[in-house]
Amino acid sequence: MWFVVVDELDCKEYPEPNLRLDDISIPRVVTLVDPHFDPPKPVDVVFGATSFGGLLEQGHVDTNDPDQPIWQETVFGWIAAG
Repeated sequence: MWFVVVDELDCKEYPEPNLRLDDISIPRVVTLVDPHFDPPKPVDVVFGATSFGGLLEQGHVDTNDPDQPIWQETVFGWIAAG
């Protein structure tokens, strides 16, 4: 794995401002990488596609609800996608 260090990323803050934690069901098994991920913040790290797969663990939770994220375990903790 290689790294490129830059002073600034030219991208908007994430998540989108309309994300509300009250609208998300977090499964009990999930320990979030960032428990305060809901307010928009600057992006700290971007992983490329070739590196991302190596960060994934076996844990995966999909509630099959289109209004809920899919939860994926990583080496850092759990992330939400969708």
